[in-house]
Amino acid sequence: MEENENKMNETGEHVDPVGVPQTENGPADRGVTGAQNDGAQNPWVFRAAAQTQEVPVFAAPAPSAVGPTVASRKSKHRHGGVTAWLIILSVIVFFLFCGFVSVSNQVSDGGASDMLADVMDSCVSISVRTADGRGTGSGVVLSSDGYICTNYHVIENAEEITIYFFNGQSKQAEVIGYSEADDLALLKVDGRGYQAAKIGKSSACRFGERVYAIGTPAGLDYAWTVTQGIVSYPDREMKIYASDGSLQKKMHVIQTDTQVNPGNSGGALFNADGEVIGIVSMKLSGSASGSASGKSSYEGLGFAIQIEGAMEVLNAIKKDGNANGITSPVSSGRPVLGITGVSVEAGKYYLTVGNAIRETTADVYEQNPEQVLAPQATGIYISSVNAGSDAAEKLHIGDIITKVDGISVKDVRQDVWPIINAKSGGDSVRLEVYCSESGKTESVEIILGIQE
Repeated sequence: MEENENKMNETGEHVDPVGVPQTENGPADRGVTGAQNDGAQNPWVFRAAAQTQEVPVFAAPAPSAVGPTVASRKSKHRHGGVTAWLIILSVIVFFLFCGFVSVSNQVSDGGASDMLADVMDSCVSISVRTADGRGTGSGVVLSSDGYICTNYHVIENAEEITIYFFNGQSKQAEVIGYSEADDLALLKVDGRGYQAAKIGKSSACRFGERVYAIGTPAGLDYAWTVTQGIVSYPDREMKIYASDGSLQKKMHVIQTDTQVNPGNSGGALFNADGEVIGIVSMKLSGSASGSASGKSSYEGLGFAIQIEGAMEVLNAIKKDGNANGITSPVSSGRPVLGITGVSVEAGKYYLTVGNAIRETTADVYEQNPEQVLAPQATGIYISSVNAGSDAAEKLHIGDIITKVDGISVKDVRQDVWPIINAKSGGDSVRLEVYCSESGKTESVEIILGIQE
């Protein structure tokens, strides 16, 4: 199980899974969370839980008007008396307010403590043994008969999986199935009577809503660590990039400032009612622009897979062993134009070797004109087209793309990819193309495909 250092976000910073396995000599690197059981709910027949209730905000009472503060013309003594009474009244109101807020916080904290005590039995820690060592992660109990969900990257390449429960019990788990694209896996342990998590409604979560995570950061010694925060963004489209800058996939996630660390992957993000609204999956790491240290300067940027989409995928896995038969509500493959292209400039010469092109000289062109390209336009030279794509029907090898959606393009990575990556499969893109056969520039509309 690799640390997936090739994953990057749209700004070029690393997007790290927060549950990559540890080595024998390294820190723990996987895990998190849980939720509570409603006693009757069947998590495999997905039903939206009751609308998430907002946590009451205990606001200070509006200050009462105490009358004008203009000094009386009749007596300085009277003015001083009024002022003194105003000071005394202000002090009384201040201490009453502080006492009210203190009592409110005690009530709020007490409710959270009771809820957390209720959900602990549906939170599990996961120990994974691979050929490279051991790691830790977390999961959520989905049913009383021992189905448990976690992230795929938690159990990737696992040779042995051990589930640890809050009551001290441990069980060996088998993998029922997984979806690598959605970063979800379904596990099963023997037995009955497990406390299932209460499944909530991620579509009901709101900006600023209080949320909690229970995880296993830094290994099993720190299992069932509780962190809290807010929903920073209820429905964030997260772009996952490879090290070469190409888009791998898009995911719909809940963004939260709840502290998540290596070892938190696979557990639940849940609301104040103890309902699971997300499965913790990754965090943003790396250095912000201008950071002198070169160390991670991002804090409070964690992401959880939305529970409604996750349950649809997990139900498909339980039924068929995989989620290939559904259109994933969690992730989507990158949009593709359907061509392979290289940058060329008019007035230069390029030696073609198969699909590869490299710049050469006019002398080489004079000696081997049949092997040398002398482009008549600046842009992206099409060296191949994908069979079955819309581009294959409308574009040809040798054509040069000069504009994409009205924007002049000279470089595939810098100019073309950002435009295509901002779209989805099935969207259209308009190209200005210099046609090698006609010698004319034409406008062509291409329907983007999806790279699964």
